[in-house]
Amino acid sequence: MSRLAKWKTALQLIALGILIVGDAAGDWTQWAGELGLWIAAAITMVTGYDYLSAGLKHMTPRAKPVKRTPDPQARRSARGS
Repeated sequence: MSRLAKWKTALQLIALGILIVGDAAGDWTQWAGELGLWIAAAITMVTGYDYLSAGLKHMTPRAKPVKRTPDPQARRSARGS
């Protein structure tokens, strides 16, 4: 989903650019800029959920590995051979 996040960032920057230009470009800039930011906010929710669910998979506890102690008898017989 990182490609969608990059598109979201581009949309945010374009929307902010439109809002900065403001009324110099016409009356449409206010609603177009706000619409762009609302769409970017919705995409943020989607990508945020995707990143969160991917990150939580790495945070779930795993079973601890079983620590095996070597058999003392096996160690003695290996030395004596």
